[in-house]
Amino acid sequence: MGITGILVMLAVYFLPTIIAASKKKLSTNAIFTVNLIPLVGWIIALVWALKVDRVDQVDVRFSFKHYCLPAIILGIMLLGIIVSFITNQITPTANTNGTGQTTGSSVIGSTLAPQIPQKEYIEINKPITVPDNCRIMVDQVDFRDDLIPSHPDMFYSHYEVKNKENTYLHLSMMVKNLQTKSARASEFAEVTAKYDSKYDYNAFSTIEKDGGTDFTYTSITGIDPLMTGRLHFLIEIPKEAKNDNLPLEIKVKISDKDYYYKVK
Repeated sequence: MGITGILVMLAVYFLPTIIAASKKKLSTNAIFTVNLIPLVGWIIALVWALKVDRVDQVDVRFSFKHYCLPAIILGIMLLGIIVSFITNQITPTANTNGTGQTTGSSVIGSTLAPQIPQKEYIEINKPITVPDNCRIMVDQVDFRDDLIPSHPDMFYSHYEVKNKENTYLHLSMMVKNLQTKSARASEFAEVTAKYDSKYDYNAFSTIEKDGGTDFTYTSITGIDPLMTGRLHFLIEIPKEAKNDNLPLEIKVKISDKDYYYKVK
């Protein structure tokens, strides 16, 4: 509750006293004392303040030391309790779901837990632009035992898994160079995979050449400014990672920022 809210509450709370003082009632002191008593005292003080004084009414005066000072202290204590109760009613509190995990917001004044950055996920065929670096678009994620070019020629390179207990987790992306100079294809993205939230696997990459008729190495192939290349990333993983129901996720790191693709 802000300072303005507290001032408004105090003005409402002492409205009977304000009315009595503005009407210059003889019993203003007494009304103020009664006004300090919450709820019932406030109602009595308001009725008293609004009541018209009789001509022969005697001024009722109280000793500040014996009456007003204790009443003021008591009134402030009670007002503090009321304000605290109202504040607690409108402030979200932290709750637990029975497992010890917090399900609600923290109480005002407590130390807030550090915010965990939200993962940014990749969508198939949806471009991601990194200003002054590149624009990538992942167009395919699948499993395969052999990778061949998009438009194989009579002679072409291919990548086949040698260990029959393994398979390739394959990610294909289009990369457009937004830099002002040519850059090696291997510099645009770094791809890894995590299986069962604890097993890490690295990818190796290749890039199509000659209109997709063959592959070549990304480490020796450059992409010129505003030109686009098709890159393939292959991650060799056990076949059980493909067939079971445990989580499998790909992380694509571009210019020190991580993007994710949830395979399963």
